[in-house]
Amino acid sequence: MKTLTALTIFFISFNCFSQCPNSSIVLSSQNDIDNFSTNYPNCTELNFDLTINGTDITDLSPLSNISSVNGWVFITNNSNLTSLTGLSNLTTIGGSFYLDFNATLTDISALTGLTSIGTSFFLRRNDVITSLTGLSNLATIGSSFFLEDNATLTDISALTGLTSVGTTFLLRRNNEITSLTGLSNLATIGGSFILEDNASLTDITGLSNLATIGSSFFLEDNATLTDISALTGLTSIGFSFYLRRNDAITSLTGLSNLATIGGAFILEDNASLTDITGLNASVTVSSSFSIQNNSNLTNCNIDYICNGSNSNIIISNNKTGCNNIAEACSALSIIDEEINKVKIYPNPTNRFINLIGDNLLNVELYDLLGKKLLTTNNKKIDLSLFKTGVYILKVKSTDNRKIETYRLIKE
Repeated sequence: MKTLTALTIFFISFNCFSQCPNSSIVLSSQNDIDNFSTNYPNCTELNFDLTINGTDITDLSPLSNISSVNGWVFITNNSNLTSLTGLSNLTTIGGSFYLDFNATLTDISALTGLTSIGTSFFLRRNDVITSLTGLSNLATIGSSFFLEDNATLTDISALTGLTSVGTTFLLRRNNEITSLTGLSNLATIGGSFILEDNASLTDITGLSNLATIGSSFFLEDNATLTDISALTGLTSIGFSFYLRRNDAITSLTGLSNLATIGGAFILEDNASLTDITGLNASVTVSSSFSIQNNSNLTNCNIDYICNGSNSNIIISNNKTGCNNIAEACSALSIIDEEINKVKIYPNPTNRFINLIGDNLLNVELYDLLGKKLLTTNNKKIDLSLFKTGVYILKVKSTDNRKIETYRLIKE
């Protein structure tokens, strides 16, 4: 009987003090935090959600045994919490992690053990946090990462461990961030990448290993952004690319390896942009290719626009030199002036061209891919059956069989 009594007391003690809560738990005061370690002294793995939300919460050290939460974690609206000390053993969160609206939080260094977040990570509106020190071992975020409205955040260099974001990565209205140093190992974003309205961001150094964006790329309203050259590793965007209202960008240097855009390419309202020749000339764009309202853009003479094979191009309301296809490509009228003995007019033309010169043998017309389209010995050539675009005209003369080469614009 004594043995049975002892075993009964043991199991009662075990059930009371070693198990974790069997449902989601809300800790809304410092007293709740303190009681957790008393009620669950051996709890290391929470199978349900954990919410920490209270105006008098200042110390999370009674939670130091927790190593994983299989549900969601909410640390929100804690107006007196200055650090996350006490969460140093936390390694995985199975669901989403909300770290929002903590007005005095300055230190998240206790999160150094955190390696993965199964769903999404929301780090928003923490007004006095200046760095992400503590997140250096975070490698994967299964779904979205929202880094938004952190008024004094200047340093995201601790994100060097991050290699992939499953769906959306939003970095918006963090007005003190100047660069993206820290994202140097980020290779894939499964959904959209929204880089928007970061007032002090001047370059995107740190994105050199970003190769694929599964959905759309929104690069918008970054008033001081001048340099996107770090995007040299980017090869594909699954849907559309929106590059709008970045008032200080002057060129597209950095997009030379961008091979495919699954939707539209929208380049609009970039007040200082003068040149788009940094864009890969062989890029494939599945929907519209729109270049509009870039008030200083003069150089649009890229192969995608001028090869005559793309019907999805919209060009308007830019500076002279880039207001339509003919204007964009007219700077390329003559390829070889060294042996220029033939006069061709009008060029650009909407139908006929006339050739004036002595001893003309024949004329060959090619597209920009090198395909021969026409051979003739006429001095007046009807181009009405050819598409709008740019063509190569090779004129052969009987004078030592010299070939003069011109670039011809068909409107």
